[in-house]
Formats: sequence, C-alpha cells, structure tokens
Amino acid sequence: MKSKVIIAMVVLTLLSAGVGSSCGGGGGGGLVDLVEMVPKESTAFVFWDVETLGTDFYTVWQEWKGEEADWLSDLGGIRAGEVEFFARAATPALGNVTIVTGDFILKDIEENLKDTGYDGDSYLGVPRLTKTEGGKEIAVALYNRSVVVGGKELVEKCIEVYKGKEGSYSLYKDPSIKGIVDRLPVGVMAGIEKNVVLYDDLAALGMSVEKKDENTLRVNAVYKFDVPGAAKDEDTLANIKDDLTTIDLTVMKGECFEPEAEAKGEFVEGTTSMYVDDFSYFDLAE
Repeated sequence: MKSKVIIAMVVLTLLSAGVGSSCGGGGGGGLVDLVEMVPKESTAFVFWDVETLGTDFYTVWQEWKGEEADWLSDLGGIRAGEVEFFARAATPALGNVTIVTGDFILKDIEENLKDTGYDGDSYLGVPRLTKTEGGKEIAVALYNRSVVVGGKELVEKCIEVYKGKEGSYSLYKDPSIKGIVDRLPVGVMAGIEKNVVLYDDLAALGMSVEKKDENTLRVNAVYKFDVPGAAKDEDTLANIKDDLTTIDLTVMKGECFEPEAEAKGEFVEGTTSMYVDDFSYFDLAE
C-alpha cells in the first residue's frame, strides 16, 4: 500500500519564530535568486514554484492556497493568484523568514499594511514595516519584486545581504550550498539543509521534485561531503540509496521507488520516483 507523500516544510523545534524565471538550479532561475536573498547563517530552506503548481499540479496548488492564502491576504492584500515563488528559510536563534515573489504593486502593499497597524520606515534605503504581535516584533520588507516577512533582526539580515553590506553574505555564498543548488535540476519545489547529522562527513543536502510523466514524479537529490573520498564510501552510497526509498528528512518525507545514487567528486547525486497522486503540499510548521 502506498503511503501518502508529504513534502514537509522546515520542522525545527529549537527555532523561534522565504526571482527570476523557473525554479531550477544549473546556475540560474528562481531557486538561485531566492537562495541569494537569505543570510548565509540559514540552515534550512524550502522553495515552491507556485505558478507551476497552479499549471501542472492544481490540487497541490489548492492545498498551498488553503494553507497560505488567508495570512497572505491579511499581509497587505496579497492574492494567491499573484504569487510566483514562495520560500522559507530557518536561521538558528532568529526563526523563520518567508519570501513571497510575484507581480505585486509593492507601494499598495505598504499602504495596506500601514492601514492595519504597521509602522513604516526604511532600513538601508529599503521600505520596511514593523508591528508587535504576541510580544514579538514582526517586520515586512518590500524589495526585488518580493515581500519578505519575519522577525525584525532576521529581516534586517536579509536586507543587508540584498544591499551588499560589508560582512553580509547570502546562503548561496556557502560553497556547499552553491554546489548543491547548481546541480539540482529544475523542479516545482526544492529543499536544502545543512549541518545535517545523517552520514559521516556530510556538509549539506538538497532535493528537488519535477514531473517525470503523467503519473510519476522524479525526486532529485544532491549530497555534499566535506572530506575527500567520503562520497565514494560504499556504505554511504548504499545507505543513501536505501534512504531514497523511504525519505525521512527535514525538508521532505515519503515513500518512493527506483532509487539510484552515484558519487561525483565531493558530491553524491541521486534520483528516486514518487506517484503524482501522492504529491502533497506540506503542513506548515512554526
């Protein structure tokens, strides 16, 4: 019996508390652009190509809309149909930041937020709005066709990355993350995680999901190892292949089939498959 696959959002209980063309890696596209918008200190990142969801996976798009549309509407009147890309990143001690990208009129969102009690100012020349909710100071920044939402300190770090402040670097500047993102094929979603205690000498991993045919999806996986030769370890390759049958990670969970894994230098590149009917949007975990 097939288990329902759940593409899971970041589940980090110790955290308080996400632009371009298509999703994929290969050095360009929406995934790269959004990874470049979050600070290097981020340890987990999940990306959804919402526009493609609406075209190719309408049921999953409806699930996304059911989870996210209400709070996006409250956030300055963002409509679900305007969203192209949607991402979240988790940063230790600072919580989660959400990035929503699309054809927005950012000035209208700014005015709507002010009408609902947000105070407006700017940080490094970028429009920013803040509001205290439940004892936490929430910030919203508006730039780069995007709405960036999270705790005030984390949003400031995102702005610092965007403005090129000295000493501020994006997650994409992490060599392990860049290597993974550049190798991940285009997909409707992608998840990246570093500091993972999974295999010996593993620095980080990434996965993306793409449509294989009308009934099947391909899950692509890239693992980056710190120590030369670690990627070629036979036990590690066997474990990766086995784990690609039953995936149980922060950024993805589910039953899959036909796993493959191959060492390529410091990386292991793998693939596995899942059924389209089992593809589901994550349940948002705060």
